[in-house]
Amino acid sequence: MGDERESGGAGAFESATEGPTRDGEVSPIRSFYTPAMLARLIGVPVATIRRWRRRGLIVPVRELGRVAYYDFGQVTAARDLGKRIPSGKGSSRIERQLARLSESTGLTPARLPILIEGKRVLLRESDGLRDAAGQRWIDFDGVNGECGAGESGEGRAEARMADSDRGPFVSPTWPFAPRGEPTPPVECLVEGALELEADGDLEGAADAYRAALAAGGPNAELCFQLAETLYRLGDVAAARERYFMAIELDEHYVEARANLGCVLAESGRADLAIAALEGALSLHADYADAHYHLARMFDDCGDFPAARRHWERFLECAPDNPWADEARARILDAPEPGNRDRV
Repeated sequence: MGDERESGGAGAFESATEGPTRDGEVSPIRSFYTPAMLARLIGVPVATIRRWRRRGLIVPVRELGRVAYYDFGQVTAARDLGKRIPSGKGSSRIERQLARLSESTGLTPARLPILIEGKRVLLRESDGLRDAAGQRWIDFDGVNGECGAGESGEGRAEARMADSDRGPFVSPTWPFAPRGEPTPPVECLVEGALELEADGDLEGAADAYRAALAAGGPNAELCFQLAETLYRLGDVAAARERYFMAIELDEHYVEARANLGCVLAESGRADLAIAALEGALSLHADYADAHYHLARMFDDCGDFPAARRHWERFLECAPDNPWADEARARILDAPEPGNRDRV
């Protein structure tokens, strides 16, 4: 990864308080937002932020240890996406169309002059409307948004749209199919997992991720995505094992270490949870999310001095994050040194 730079101990990243963005400028990382922060700001699941990133709908300005960082411009873009894309079944189709139109026009999704009708996304151009497949539509009334199909007729236009924008066919049972059946491309299986996830079928998404791993072999990112999906399904034990596997495949996977710490804490293994989070910080000392989780764990354990240190570091790394008020309140509420009781 281009933004990973070793310093000090082997595998450790440089302090990320300042660093180059994708535009080559130097910006303080404390003004950036992690996926968890971005999700909290706009009110969507973290999985949605990851899916939008994979489809190119939002673009991180920096990445360290596979932790993506977004600036305020991307916060605005994500908030706009949240307003445009309805949740639930059909949202994946809209996401694909937005990604295709963005790629064909060179405009970010937030700047696309579009009209969304049901599950169809239409781009408004000077000479009318067109869909992601290139089909022209007649804009009968640009004010109220009514539109009709172009010369080929509405029925044929609908059929063409459906054919061109159909999601990839995914059979999660593929690994157990008879020998001789063609192997689906891994990317097709992953896209299918994203589609199932967007439409709320988490069990189907987990099966598709497993199929992708069976087709392509061990992959740290796919193990991480499967772990995230299993966690959302409530299978904490299975999620824990997949996070472990992601770290085995990539020991520098900072976000996997942090998330492993969280599921270990839920499993009642505070000692291992703290070790996992401290391991994440040994690679990326300014990772605010890890400081947040460690601070809460030390608070719960009654180690208030350690908790205070991490609350303070959390605020140093991300002073404007969505949990900043909680951190400040925890610091004010902490007992004086030598007094183990809350005030």
